[in-house]
Amino acid sequence: MRARLKICGVCEPGDAAEIARMGADYVGMIFARKSPRHVSRAEAAAICEALESSGARARRVGVFTDSGVSEILRAVREFRLDAVQLHGGQDGDFAREVGRSCAAEVWRAVWLDSPEEFEAALEFPADVILADSRSGNSPGGTGLVSDWTRAAKLARLRPTALAGGISDENAARALAEVSPFCLDANSAVEMSPRKKDLKKIEKILSIIGECK
Repeated sequence: MRARLKICGVCEPGDAAEIARMGADYVGMIFARKSPRHVSRAEAAAICEALESSGARARRVGVFTDSGVSEILRAVREFRLDAVQLHGGQDGDFAREVGRSCAAEVWRAVWLDSPEEFEAALEFPADVILADSRSGNSPGGTGLVSDWTRAAKLARLRPTALAGGISDENAARALAEVSPFCLDANSAVEMSPRKKDLKKIEKILSIIGECK
């Protein structure tokens, strides 16, 4: 089975529609207020409308860092999210409550900088674990490559999405070394903050297609 592709931090409706038509499996919208790629409710609605009009079936992922359960569930209903990505300090009980309260998948972003973090990721109650990188106070979208050695080990044990500096230049190596369920690209496929580079995304899709 081929790896999936998630393009995260999508901010423009036109980008969303084209990314879906190109064949990306997931389109990620960031609802974290401190992110430079944060989308408002109005912006998210416009992105969802563009996805509907595209005729493609890209699944919608909402990324949350500091929202409560009720706010997340409201977004799931309002934007028909297929997955909720927890990208903050949410614990297992929080994830279980979200999972019990809606039909959306629960994804959990983790950082695999230590054996303890690896063990915690292995046990976390989520449908998908997303191995990401971090820098200072920024939990994601850093462009830095994550720990692929631990990510590869995790991917052998449970569905794992690989984030952290994923680009058209390293996608083939990421697939070969980690064998993730999904590649997650964000800042490394941008022309500028909030504007995606469709040519780079197209190249990643081509690489994934060649690695079936």
